[in-house]
Amino acid sequence: MKLLCAQIKMIEQLFESKELDVLHQKLNAPANIPPRGFMRNVVIYELVCYVNNIIGCYVSRNVEPIPIFIERSHIFVEKNSKDCTDYKEYIDLVLNYLELLEAHLKQYGVKLIR
Repeated sequence: MKLLCAQIKMIEQLFESKELDVLHQKLNAPANIPPRGFMRNVVIYELVCYVNNIIGCYVSRNVEPIPIFIERSHIFVEKNSKDCTDYKEYIDLVLNYLELLEAHLKQYGVKLIR
C-alpha cells in the first residue's frame, strides 16, 4: 500500500511544475507564436504542432507520447534551423522548454529517446 501511495505521489509531482506551466503559457502566447505559425503551409507549423502536442499530453497527464514529440521537435530543429532564421526566437524558446522538460521527466524516471 505504501508503495502504491508513493507511486501516486510521484505521478502527481511529475505533472505539477510551475516552471513548465509558465512555459506552456509563454509558448502559446500570441506574442511568441511565429507569424502564421498555425498555418499548415508555413514551415514552422510542424514544430508548433509538436510543441502543442507535448503541452496537451502533459496537461492531460499522458506522459507516454511526450518523448516521441520531444524527439520529433529536436529532429525538426536539426533539419530546419537554417531555413527558419525568421523564427529563431521561437525556436530558442522551444529548445529552452525542451531542456527543462527533459530534465524534469528524467527526474521522475521517464525514459527519453535521446
